[in-house]
Amino acid sequence: MTMATMPAGLYRIDPSDNVATALADCAPGPAPLLGAGTGLLELTQPVPRGHKAALAPIGRGQAVVKYGYSIGLALCDIAPGSRVDEANLASAVGLVRGGGAFRPGGKTAYGLPVHPRHNEPGHNEPGHKGGDSRD
Repeated sequence: MTMATMPAGLYRIDPSDNVATALADCAPGPAPLLGAGTGLLELTQPVPRGHKAALAPIGRGQAVVKYGYSIGLALCDIAPGSRVDEANLASAVGLVRGGGAFRPGGKTAYGLPVHPRHNEPGHNEPGHKGGDSRD
């Protein structure tokens, strides 16, 4: 399937994800969920192609999950249908450094707790070599 034939809507990669990625520019209103998602998500704001939208409420300090992994922590409460980006998401890469690893019980640069899943041995985003984002 090419980008020209890709259906419009949002794609949920893993059933545990609480965000989905826009396959095309999406306007506010109902957008179909594809992949590991079904039904419609009512978008409350525009979501450009390649950007994320929240599928469920995400509270401040909670993990934002994509690929079945935490990709960061919510900087504020995020409502379903809202765009998820650098304005409301602290990236998991480089939030807390301690010898290049996340520290159990540590705090992020934003004062949020490190999500427990970041402390699991071998936990990485797919494709990330781990530790330092400069790897």
